[in-house]
Amino acid sequence: MLATNPTSRLEAQAQYHFYAVTGRDADGYWAHCPELRGCRARGHTCEEALDNLQKAVALGVEDRLVCGEDIPSAETISMITVEVPARVLRLVAVFVNRKVDHLDHRIVDHPDHAFV
Repeated sequence: MLATNPTSRLEAQAQYHFYAVTGRDADGYWAHCPELRGCRARGHTCEEALDNLQKAVALGVEDRLVCGEDIPSAETISMITVEVPARVLRLVAVFVNRKVDHLDHRIVDHPDHAFV
C-alpha cells in the first residue's frame, strides 16, 4: 500500500528567481523587475519597495501562468557606465539654478550660466 501524499499535485509550488532593481527619488524608494515588464513598486523604505515588488512579481507570474505564457528569466545582468559630457552637466546646472531662482522670485542670469 502506498502512503498518501498530504500535498496534492495541484498544491505543489514552484520557485522563480528574478532580479530587482532599486533606487530612490524625491517620492521615496522604487523597485522594478527587468524580466517582467510593468512589474514596479514603491515604498517609504527600500525594504518596503522590495516587499511590494515581490507581491507585484508574484501576481505577474500567476497571471502569465494562467494565460499560458512563458515565464521570462534573465541569463545575465550587467552594469554599464555612461559618460555624460561636461557641456550637458553645465546645462543641467543652469536649469537647476534658474528653477531655484524662479521659485525664490529672483531670476538672475549670471555670466557663469552661459551655454557652452
